[in-house]
Amino acid sequence: MHIKIPVLSIASCIALSSVYADTFENKHSHDIINTKAAWDSGINGKGVSIGIVDTVINKEHILLNNKILDQKIYKDNTTNREHTPVFTDCERQTCDTHGTHTAGIAIGKFEKTYQGGTNFFGVAYEAEAYSLGAIHSGGRKQPQPMALYDYFKDKKEVKVLNNSWGSNIYPLINSSLTETTTGEYILQTSQETLKDNSPSTLLKTISTYWKGSADCQTCNTTNEAELMRLASQKQVLSVFAAGNEGMVSPNIQSVLPRYDENLKAWISVGAFDPENVNKDQYGNLDFKNKNALATFSNAFYGAETWGILSPGVKINSANAAINDNYKQNSGTSMAAPFVSGAAALVAQKFPDLNGRQIADVLLSTANKNIKLPNVIVKDTYNKKYTIIFIDDGADKKGLVKKDKKEIIRQLKNAGYTSDADKIVANIMKTPEGRDSVYVLGKESVIGQGVLDIQKALKGIAVLDANRLTQGDIYTLTENNTKLVLWDFQKAKQDPTKFKFSKNEHALYTLSVSDNKEMLFSNDISQRKWDKSLHFDKGNLESSPNQLANPMTHFDGVGLLKKGDGKLILSGQNTYTGLTFIESGTLALMSESEYNALKNHNTSKNNPLIPNTLSVQTSAISAHIEQKAENIHKPSLAGSVLVAQNGTLSGSGKIGQNLDNQGNVQVGNLIPASGVGGENNNLEVGGTYTQRKNASLSLVFGESANAKLIASGYKIEGGNLKFIPQKNTFFNINGDKKINIDLGDIPMHSFSNVETNQQNTSLRFLFDVKTSAITPVLNTEAYMTSNTTSSFTNALKTVRAKQDLSQNYKDFFGELDSMMLSSAVYKDSIEQVQGGAHLLATNEVLNIQKRMLNEFYNLPTHNSIAPLASITGGSYQAYNAGSKMTFVSEQKDTFVWKGLFNAGYLNTNNKLLHINSGYIGSSLGLNAYFGNLEGFAGTNLAFGQNSYTGQISQFSVRGNYTDIILGVQTGAKYNIHLTPTFTLSPLAYLSFIHVHTTAFKEKSLIFAKSFGASGQNMLGANIGLALNIALKNGLRFDILSVYENIVNANTLSANARFVDFDESFNILKPLTAQSLRSAINMGFVHDSAKSDSKVTLGVFHAVTNQTNSIGVQVGFLLRFGEKSSQEPQESDSDL
Repeated sequence: MHIKIPVLSIASCIALSSVYADTFENKHSHDIINTKAAWDSGINGKGVSIGIVDTVINKEHILLNNKILDQKIYKDNTTNREHTPVFTDCERQTCDTHGTHTAGIAIGKFEKTYQGGTNFFGVAYEAEAYSLGAIHSGGRKQPQPMALYDYFKDKKEVKVLNNSWGSNIYPLINSSLTETTTGEYILQTSQETLKDNSPSTLLKTISTYWKGSADCQTCNTTNEAELMRLASQKQVLSVFAAGNEGMVSPNIQSVLPRYDENLKAWISVGAFDPENVNKDQYGNLDFKNKNALATFSNAFYGAETWGILSPGVKINSANAAINDNYKQNSGTSMAAPFVSGAAALVAQKFPDLNGRQIADVLLSTANKNIKLPNVIVKDTYNKKYTIIFIDDGADKKGLVKKDKKEIIRQLKNAGYTSDADKIVANIMKTPEGRDSVYVLGKESVIGQGVLDIQKALKGIAVLDANRLTQGDIYTLTENNTKLVLWDFQKAKQDPTKFKFSKNEHALYTLSVSDNKEMLFSNDISQRKWDKSLHFDKGNLESSPNQLANPMTHFDGVGLLKKGDGKLILSGQNTYTGLTFIESGTLALMSESEYNALKNHNTSKNNPLIPNTLSVQTSAISAHIEQKAENIHKPSLAGSVLVAQNGTLSGSGKIGQNLDNQGNVQVGNLIPASGVGGENNNLEVGGTYTQRKNASLSLVFGESANAKLIASGYKIEGGNLKFIPQKNTFFNINGDKKINIDLGDIPMHSFSNVETNQQNTSLRFLFDVKTSAITPVLNTEAYMTSNTTSSFTNALKTVRAKQDLSQNYKDFFGELDSMMLSSAVYKDSIEQVQGGAHLLATNEVLNIQKRMLNEFYNLPTHNSIAPLASITGGSYQAYNAGSKMTFVSEQKDTFVWKGLFNAGYLNTNNKLLHINSGYIGSSLGLNAYFGNLEGFAGTNLAFGQNSYTGQISQFSVRGNYTDIILGVQTGAKYNIHLTPTFTLSPLAYLSFIHVHTTAFKEKSLIFAKSFGASGQNMLGANIGLALNIALKNGLRFDILSVYENIVNANTLSANARFVDFDESFNILKPLTAQSLRSAINMGFVHDSAKSDSKVTLGVFHAVTNQTNSIGVQVGFLLRFGEKSSQEPQESDSDL
């Protein structure tokens, strides 16, 4: 019998027809793996890039358009030419459709299709990808290996690579699947595929299949070798399809970690059929249906600790042949990108995790709550079968001999009623000629379980000793103060001198970078070393299970916290190894406490966000009402060591000892219980030890403090500090002190005792004799550069009142937690003071000033001009309006002029949003004495205003009216430089009175009643105008005026708190200096009966507060004869 050489291929996906069913968006698949929970929380892959090693991708498909950042394409090893992608005419030739389909599953963008409006989502639909077209669809034409390591080694943003391809070699069962010349597939063995081969031999074996029938002399590497380097040296995760041959063990690419313990950034993915899986309300999965586990999918025998299941049957995704078309495929090729997409989501949620750690998260959180049948059948290409009995308790596992009648009986009981006899008659033969009948444990069938994205986004769930390496074993030296790596080389040279002791620890490392936080809310358990899950032939160099240093020495796995950021653990953590905090902070707090503190910190950026300054007061109040025993408090089962640069904070339980060489903060700043008490305590099952340079901080609330309760204490010195809770209202009248309770901790053992004197509204005075703390107000409390002293005194008086409502207590509690120097503190104080409505008054005033300026530059004929402007600076304003001018006929030297304007104004800053409607009118008189022109006029305007704002989570609303009355007088001198150019210096005085009516705000806290107010302003103005009139009727008017208010620089208001009797005044900056400029371009057409003109104008104003720019279009009509004394026309608008 002639045997064809097996070659590497694309995991032999099973193609189905293009079907558009009600599962187009793969809804059943996403439901089972809980993808929607990630999307609902805002995790969708945004900002994340993955790598896809597959066939060439059609980048123009609508699911992938603008999502493939770069694509490299392989060279054929026979021609040394780059492959030309083929996406069409697939019935007559092999097409490159595979990579496009897998890419769509992983990162396909959100697409609302024309097929019934059904939505399509890739798992990480906002992620992007780098494509390595390294695989040929046909499998016969072998590409040259690509420099994958060099391509990805510096792309730090890429932490996962999808590999939906593999070879039909199965070293763990000493077999390869080979096609004969008659088209039959058989299992055979060869010396090269023996299961005790080393990684280098396996790579050599793979290399022969890269060469295929051609002699690839340039193939000095393999894609697998490149991926192994990325995994071991750069911790880039490779996700591999397990294969579709119905084998009991995955393909050779998927099992490489069995031969190299450094390959922890590696996952093998098997497939299940989502349509045949049931999920109950608790998340338990029923795989009892005989078709639930895909019959084609290879099982995980020998790859249990890095195997995982995901959807792989009838999966919809992109059809590369048509840019807006989709199709269904089945295969582990389709299952793998679900996992790669999930890895992208984990990378977005936890950006500090590397590929190995992402693999640990996905594997440890996989859903193991699966009901399986007692027996399953795997189906190979030519209807040969492998039968697997699932029995965790079996004495013997692996290949077994069973009575065929008994096999048939059990198959029929499992649902193979009509097929049992056929299956038994066609059992695949092993290379040794035995029937492929196995007894396996549950993990050998499902690996670590079914992908669960929702749980994965809560962080790691198991510290698994089987997934540790030599680099995870440490020794504590120098009086338990220093952690160093275990020296394997010295141990290997002289095992008698380097033996494990109680100072050695197996530690899983988590690093959080500075200014970042990472919340792990799963209950973290542990798994001890299981020798059966590892290479059992000789001592693999990379294995931590060498004779000189057996991993079995360790009773538990521990955690090493690195980095200057914060790691939050909120679960009931039962791993028993040491928790070593090398640097940064490890915090024990419940999810509700973390969310409350996170929202408090968010409020530092924007005090107007609803529920930020209040930090979701209602939610916290609900926690206050809970009994302490019902609140889920985090715990650590083992001992904890806090190094010199580390911090442990929070409340909960530590099962063994706590050694403090750095900082320990007992209690959360925003505890779930709302008070410093038993629910904010830290309980230590063993001894609490404090070194002489360490610090212990106890959080205290309004009436009690958090306590450190241990079985014993060893205090060598150091500091004892007391820290006030956030969002807590402290009584400042002096008659209510906080009595500190240290329990059994001897205070005299500390070298220093103090309160944490943060620069906030409050100071806390500690009396050592009475062990009591007295809160007092800081002198600088409630004072900013924009508040008046009368307001500050009024707010301090309110703060000291005994009968404040809970709303006011909540507000002051959170306000007093802020730093005096912070921007949010300043904004919060100014929110309470109010008066920001005067900004709109100031802007309406500026608009009317522009209208008053028309008196010296008003067109001498009737006109209407729509205009719009935008203002930026200390506030923002948007104005849209129109003006109308009326001109009398000139009599002698006098011309009467009138102006009417109206508009809408929107003004806002960080404190208020103000809407204003205004109208104004002006009446002026111009007198012409040759080149000298005098003018005088009066102006009256009304502004109706309404505003909305925010104080804490409470809205503020108000309505008021502005009345503006003004007069001005001045002169300009027209210098006719040429018949075309006229230069006109000008000067004038203006007097304006602004009156604001009395009104009352509406708000649940700090509503204010404003009295009527008035302000007089005297302005001096100087300027220069240039008029250019061309013979073709085109003219330009250019004007620039500087104004200075000589008697005032603020607008003022008097206010009183509605809920109290405290009154105060408010001052807001006035536009005291301004420079206004305008350029108008117009075209004039003269005839015997009319003179019409259209102008386009741009104006600009710079003031001591703002910067404005605007445009206007003027339409002017005039009837009758011009006066011979008529001056140069202009319609600049300032």
